[in-house]
Amino acid sequence: MGEKHDDAQDIEWIDNDRLIEGFFTVDKVTLRHRTHAGAMSPELSWFLLRRPDAVCAVVYNTDRSVLYFVRQFRLGIAAKGDPAWAVELAAGVVDPGETHLEAIIREVREELGFEVSQAREIRKIFPSPAILSERIYLYYIEVTDAQRTSTGGGTLHEHEDLEILEVPVDQVNGAIDRLNITDAKTLCGLAWFMTEKEGPKKRKA
Repeated sequence: MGEKHDDAQDIEWIDNDRLIEGFFTVDKVTLRHRTHAGAMSPELSWFLLRRPDAVCAVVYNTDRSVLYFVRQFRLGIAAKGDPAWAVELAAGVVDPGETHLEAIIREVREELGFEVSQAREIRKIFPSPAILSERIYLYYIEVTDAQRTSTGGGTLHEHEDLEILEVPVDQVNGAIDRLNITDAKTLCGLAWFMTEKEGPKKRKA
């Protein structure tokens, strides 16, 4: 079994050259890291896309036993020639000065139209850690019909064009294929929900 590494001692940061700065930044990073054999690696250079943290949420309506998703155009999928309108959990980037909790509450209001005040943090996800620094916080939120305050659908100033989908809980497994859900954070959220939410149901039975 390999050694357990400690980041502070096992990575030597040598250089960081900023190549692009904008909505995201691109750096050329040079470093050495400790190998599993114990020695330090030679100098290695990689390109790193730096992105701020993001949030997403599994949103469950307890009145009607449905989960909420949004369908929207995604350039990265279109570039691969796959169907470009992706079905995803409500999600977004954490704005400067905003906490992760504030960000997911805002996103649920803007995208789904529900006003909530709390959310349960489930886990952190790195969608592509070899090249992308983005860290996504996954939340679980329960809502009722009484908490809907708008139709949702996103914000005009961000040019969002979102279709809101409601999927009954007992149809979620089939919906993954039927709706062609390929988004990684959404699949992670559904895997958690289908595993963890079965426990309370079984205990009540």
